[in-house]
Amino acid sequence: MEQVASIEQAAAQLPGSRWWIKSDGCDVVSGLMVSMKNVWNGDVDFGDGLLQKQYSDYLKRLEFIDNLSVCNEIMLISNLQKVIVQLTEDGTCVDSGKDNKVISNNNCIHAALRKAQKTFEEKSCVSTSDKVLYALGWNVDELSRLNQQCRSLLVEVSTLEESIKDQSSPSLGLQYAVVKLQDTLKEFVKAVTRHQRTPATHVLVTMISPSERNRKPYALPIACIPYVGLSEAKARSHISMVAEEMSKQGVCVEGNI
Repeated sequence: MEQVASIEQAAAQLPGSRWWIKSDGCDVVSGLMVSMKNVWNGDVDFGDGLLQKQYSDYLKRLEFIDNLSVCNEIMLISNLQKVIVQLTEDGTCVDSGKDNKVISNNNCIHAALRKAQKTFEEKSCVSTSDKVLYALGWNVDELSRLNQQCRSLLVEVSTLEESIKDQSSPSLGLQYAVVKLQDTLKEFVKAVTRHQRTPATHVLVTMISPSERNRKPYALPIACIPYVGLSEAKARSHISMVAEEMSKQGVCVEGNI
């Protein structure tokens, strides 16, 4: 853990010193958030493991799609049925009839599209810059396309499954269809996952500074929390966690600023 390593290094450099904990925030501009090697960056991350689990599930799903073409017909049928379940979960959600509220799978395309349309309509009724409206409109358009693509993929996968069961597709034609489906599915999963992620708008930087350097301020960054909304309670909890870790390393905490 980088935070622990930084504290250990600071304690070794200035043994017996008393340290201040300082925190400050800054805004950030979200970018592509993913590299060519499928490495994520720029997401909200409170260090609770939720982002890491989401990223792990994302990689497992891409690996599952890659393995579609390396199995026999019986296993392929089973895997295609799993793909149908996944696509259904991506595209639909469960609503309560009384309040018409989403009660499960809030990350589905249908829920995201409704939310994006509502936001666009609300912003269109008030004074909003053209740049913001353009971005919101683009988001609605992309989600609409994903919604339609999800339905098309469900039909395509179901048709392919039936053709394998009926043995109506020649071997070479089946292989070509599976490879083509793999490429389409991977692009779809990447696009859907992008909408399920939460890009950070701010970063909270936590630093430590030795009390001896009060005339020449110096602070060593030890932790960064990308966030959208950060409550005072969560910020205090994070600072308390840093102070506790410093105490474990034998570092004396003077206080926090």
